[in-house]
Amino acid sequence: MKDETLSVKESPIIFKNDTLKEVCETLFGSLRFHNRVAVAFSGGVDSTLLLRLAVEALGAKNVVAIHGKSILEAPVHQRMVQQIYTENFPELGELVEVMLHPLLYEGFAVNDETRCYICKKNLYTSLKPIAASLRAAVLLDGTNKDDLSEVRPGLQAVAEEGILTPLADVGMSKKEVRQLAEVFHLSHYSLPSDSCLATRLPTGKKITREALELTARAETALKKLGLPLARVKPVVGGILLELWGKKDETAEKQNITPEIRAILIPLIQSESFSECKKGRITFCNRG
Repeated sequence: MKDETLSVKESPIIFKNDTLKEVCETLFGSLRFHNRVAVAFSGGVDSTLLLRLAVEALGAKNVVAIHGKSILEAPVHQRMVQQIYTENFPELGELVEVMLHPLLYEGFAVNDETRCYICKKNLYTSLKPIAASLRAAVLLDGTNKDDLSEVRPGLQAVAEEGILTPLADVGMSKKEVRQLAEVFHLSHYSLPSDSCLATRLPTGKKITREALELTARAETALKKLGLPLARVKPVVGGILLELWGKKDETAEKQNITPEIRAILIPLIQSESFSECKKGRITFCNRG
């Protein structure tokens, strides 16, 4: 198939897939229904692509990015969000950050099946007035088509708050999001998806500040050991260390080294995280 081109900011964007080109054009069309928009920016590939498309469709002066910052993100992740924003959107102004306090949300720390709904509801009730104050008539969320087929209670809150989901609305899959992010030369188009620190604790395990901070410190330390995306979760009898990446890239690292054990011992010994004082550490590859 011949390469197709689309002129964006007077530079040709090359598509090797007609469907991807059509989806992109449809997205541009839907975004141009609005004069000025705000994008809920998490730093993930979905919201980064959505922000890029909004800028291309409406111009930088008509787009604002808002990031909900909280204890549910490790400090290293918060720095990464800023880096991704700065690298990919030099034409935009400063990233608008809104400090959130999820541990104060009624019912959130209980950590039952409604946790994600409660969190997303409070996120968007906090971001909507900020968007309005910045003269953005609508707030956009980076949900994609694949998210709709998963169990995501937070999507109910997105709908209730009238947040628009352009990627999902045109049926864009996660694979297509990454493909289009590469087309637009976004710096982290292949970055694995991550989730908030609260997802490390099993349903029913109370969420505490100590548990979140211990998790953040442990996962940050594991990154420094060469495990760029590792998640630690309490399981019966110990801790599960999930590694994300290709198996041949992580297999050689699946050893309980003294350094790894030293990092995870505080988690095992903390009642806010683990259920046992002397637990075993097991690996699981999620690549």
